[in-house]
Amino acid sequence: MAYGRDGELFAGFSWEECQMGENSIATLIGRKSLLYMKRFQEQEFGGHPKATFAHSLRVGALMARAVTEFGDGAAYPENVALARSVGTLHDWGKYITEGVMALIHSGRAASEEEFVKIRSHAPKGGAHLAQVLAEQPPATAHQRSTLHHASYVATHHHSVLPAQPTDEGLRLSMDLTALTKAADAADAMLIDPTRTYRAERFRKEGLMSATGALNMERIRESALRGLPEAAFGVPLAGVVDLACDLMPVAA
Repeated sequence: MAYGRDGELFAGFSWEECQMGENSIATLIGRKSLLYMKRFQEQEFGGHPKATFAHSLRVGALMARAVTEFGDGAAYPENVALARSVGTLHDWGKYITEGVMALIHSGRAASEEEFVKIRSHAPKGGAHLAQVLAEQPPATAHQRSTLHHASYVATHHHSVLPAQPTDEGLRLSMDLTALTKAADAADAMLIDPTRTYRAERFRKEGLMSATGALNMERIRESALRGLPEAAFGVPLAGVVDLACDLMPVAA
């Protein structure tokens, strides 16, 4: 698998960044699960065989960069690792929810019923990560805490976030979810080379002019709608700006 600028699916990210994402999957839910994620689309579908897996790695890498650049990652590298891990696992449910990948790769717009089925990957993925934590917990307390947060993020990354709770642990999970939602949207809108509908959608929603110039203010508004200004110590607008810097030249 190619990483870095020579690999279309990983444009802008280094081999080391992608490898750290893979390592976090193997550490938290096992190397068999990592291999399953890498091979699933390659075996079942044509086109970009690792598109969802690449998206997961990019989201985790984008979150790690944001925490490093805007948050406290320089002083607390464990926070960079936490952000990378929960971002990398946010779409785990797509691999274990029957029929979801087929709908994603159907090449047509999903019906309302199909869209509901696709979105069901979130709670199912979160529930399965919680099951792994209960039945096959990782070795260290930090890894177990990370998998706990990853379960929450996977469950809620397509949900409207409630008001900030007073419980510190839940507040951290919600902060990580908000950061994941921002990175997820930013990658889909600006980086992912497989989103062939991007230009059409951008023009339709006023995010791009007729000449192809991006309206970054409108893009930030769209990507961050319903989210707080900052989460996990990171200004979420900065996540979108980082993604813009990583846009493939031909996007």
